[in-house]
Amino acid sequence: MLGQDTPPAWILITEVRHVFVSFCTGLSARHTQTVEPKGVESIGHHIDDLEAADLLEQSNDGRPAEYTAHEIDLQLVAGDAEQRITVALVEAVARRIRDDDIDTYIDRHGLDGLAVALEYAHEYADGAVTHHIMAREQALSPLEAGVILDALRPIIED
Repeated sequence: MLGQDTPPAWILITEVRHVFVSFCTGLSARHTQTVEPKGVESIGHHIDDLEAADLLEQSNDGRPAEYTAHEIDLQLVAGDAEQRITVALVEAVARRIRDDDIDTYIDRHGLDGLAVALEYAHEYADGAVTHHIMAREQALSPLEAGVILDALRPIIED
């Protein structure tokens, strides 16, 4: 498993966060973002880069421009360990700056632990699992499981 001591994960997450999240926060194949004309000059070259990488495309013909993000499929491989880097994972890592619960969880369990918690958060939001189930299966306290599931819920529900 990839842990918090795996520098390549942090390098990749940081790069993806700066290029993707900073300019397309909350975008996925089901979301669009309107860019007002006054802001295009300051981020226009970044939008061009994202379009060239086939991560983003303009979804209308007029102004203000609206953009739709394409699904991304990133895999991080270190030795035998492999971790899929999803938009939700990138957003969760980006939120650690302003969410102490996510920050603490990453410090304790690493990026792979956060990825596992996101999987549980999907099931938790659907009502399929409880924080007690996650706690038992992941050897966490029920309090820690509940805290991280609640912290990740807004990411899952967006």
